[in-house]
Amino acid sequence: MVNRLTTARSTVAMRRWGRPAIATLAAMAALTALTADAAARQARPARPIEATAPRDAGEPIMAIVSIKSQQVTFYDADGWILRAPVSTGTTGRETPAGVFALIEKDKDHHSSLYDDAWMPNMQRITWNGIALHGGPLPGYAASHGCVRMPFGFAEKLFDKTQIGMRVIISPDNAEPVEFSHPALFVPKAEAIAAAPAKAEALPREAAEAARSADEAKKAAASRKPVPKSKKATPKPSARKSAPTQQKKVAVSRVKKTQKLAAVRAIRPAPIAPPPPRAPTQDESAALGAFERAHKEFSRGRFAEARNQFRVLLDKYSHVSEVAARSRTYLAISESRLRTESMLPRDADSLYDRGVIELNRGEYVAAQEMFERALKREPEAAHIHYGLAATRARLGSIDLALQSLQRALDLQPSLRVRAQHDHDLNPLRNDPDFDRLIFSHPS
Repeated sequence: MVNRLTTARSTVAMRRWGRPAIATLAAMAALTALTADAAARQARPARPIEATAPRDAGEPIMAIVSIKSQQVTFYDADGWILRAPVSTGTTGRETPAGVFALIEKDKDHHSSLYDDAWMPNMQRITWNGIALHGGPLPGYAASHGCVRMPFGFAEKLFDKTQIGMRVIISPDNAEPVEFSHPALFVPKAEAIAAAPAKAEALPREAAEAARSADEAKKAAASRKPVPKSKKATPKPSARKSAPTQQKKVAVSRVKKTQKLAAVRAIRPAPIAPPPPRAPTQDESAALGAFERAHKEFSRGRFAEARNQFRVLLDKYSHVSEVAARSRTYLAISESRLRTESMLPRDADSLYDRGVIELNRGEYVAAQEMFERALKREPEAAHIHYGLAATRARLGSIDLALQSLQRALDLQPSLRVRAQHDHDLNPLRNDPDFDRLIFSHPS
């Protein structure tokens, strides 16, 4: 909408300047374009590509998505194993940064939010619509908030991950680092050293137990029974003879010995864990400060959360685990504040920003700008019209017709503009569009 008007104005101005001025302007523009293109080639980072670590990979235990470089990296216990380019959320629908986990997997998923859109090999990380899945990669952030991966990469990865795997989404480039802390569990050195000897002794103990069981069984079977002539005929109510009872006791002992031998052969001797170490005063204070800052973060008060995380890091940077988590949340808070500060505040500025995004083809961002503008001026016909054009481009026909109906109710003269607007072409085969535009009200 704006591009065509700007071009017309520029043409009129050039006719006034004359040929010499036009030639000079063209030379300057060409020189500027060459300089800018050379600078862009030097500053533009290499686009991420799919890569596999040159070693045998274990089970993935963590994934880190970098919004800055549009790349995802998967790690096992020994380091990175897979990398691939991604496409995260576009302007206005940014992928949320934070620490998540896989909570659902669906091989052939279709979106319930975006017109039944196909999301193959979906791996969900939130219940409000954020997931990793296969999708088109234009080379920049273009999704509605999900993390799109290459189709083949997503299919190959689907069967390797497990529910509960950690997924970290970072505004900048990030990678795991090794750290240690006195509060972490550490196995005893003497227990580790004694483990091989105990493992070697288990088969020997099992064999001895089995041999003892065999000897007890043979002893029970070799007992001589009492001759029949010397046996007294017991009465029906009399107790069983002593040899029979002894035989049953021997068999019972044999069975019990066999069970104990089997248990000893399977179960190693338990190692008592070390007693938990009580946290120091600084560790307790740092945890309390982190909980308070995280509460502000969860409520969406990013400015207050940022200030509290900064104070925490200044005062308790030596508490390494708490400090590492605080740095992550501090970076997320600052990213959210930068995004909010860049957005215009008044309805006219939001409308202008929406028109720019619409002309650039960033329809999702344009829709967000028009919706924000309508919250400030709900009765602005031109904003409803811009929203109708954007929704038509997105393929939301019913919503586009509703916005167009509202725009025409507020300003009927927009019918003339709508008859020739290319942004409304997706609506022209709908009979409701003909009724709105070409029927004359009584």
